[in-house]
Amino acid sequence: MKLKIALSLALVLMAGVSLNAIDKETGKSVHHEFRIGWGDMMYETAVYHNNLHHFDYKYTGHFFGEYMYRPTHWFAVGAGVDFEEVMWTDENLGKGRNYWNLSVLPTVRFTWVHTPYVNLYTSLYQGLCVNGGTEVDVKGRKTALAPAVGISLLGIQIGDAHWFGTIELGALNAMMSAQEIYMAGSRLISVSLGYRF
Repeated sequence: MKLKIALSLALVLMAGVSLNAIDKETGKSVHHEFRIGWGDMMYETAVYHNNLHHFDYKYTGHFFGEYMYRPTHWFAVGAGVDFEEVMWTDENLGKGRNYWNLSVLPTVRFTWVHTPYVNLYTSLYQGLCVNGGTEVDVKGRKTALAPAVGISLLGIQIGDAHWFGTIELGALNAMMSAQEIYMAGSRLISVSLGYRF
């Protein structure tokens, strides 16, 4: 169901912008790019679900923002911030519980297809995840830091020289060890709306 909502949102976002993607010539004069978006939580919904003592799970999805600087039409560098939260009720404690991940992700992007209507790209992310909430990890900490890495294997960007929509297929991960996994295969599908200048 959530996948259908994400795909529908992507289509609406992309239909709302004109179909004239940034080309090589425009890419030489348009250097800055901001975008905001939302990504799925397929991993979290598969791992954290109702059981004997935990129930009423709620998932925010991944909310993210990103700034990129494009020195050439095919390469961009920048950074993004990603936030997600999972909330549930614990029967034994009789109250709500949660955990969240806030990631700061320096990013590089390689645009490998330019057409009059669509650009295709790949992005690599590497940064830091701050994990917190009501729970404690295997070391007894309520707040922990972990390296975060991710990739957008395929990014599809549709829009004009300024406004655009995207859909991406990839993964975001944050872990320290097999016992300290904060995200694994998260944000597999994401959609965003952006502006260039």
